[in-house]
Amino acid sequence: MLATFQTPTAQRGSVVSDAALLEAARSALQNSGYRAVAKLRCEVKNGVVTVSGLVPCYYLKQIAQAVIQRLEDVAGVRNLVVVRSPAYS
Repeated sequence: MLATFQTPTAQRGSVVSDAALLEAARSALQNSGYRAVAKLRCEVKNGVVTVSGLVPCYYLKQIAQAVIQRLEDVAGVRNLVVVRSPAYS
């Protein structure tokens, strides 16, 4: 069973479009400093960012969520990232 977490965040600034938030989320993942996190996909609907893809450990799953949560105007994070050890890929 796949666990999904949606974390509400406080509105911290002016409301931006989903397209602008998507661009900010993609940029944040790309600049995270972790190759596996940079490869993750994201979508935005009504300010909720959904992050998906594969990472080799739970630490990187949490990093991805934290990176997105720090963005302004994020209404929530839906973390659908799957942890799969490279040995099982």
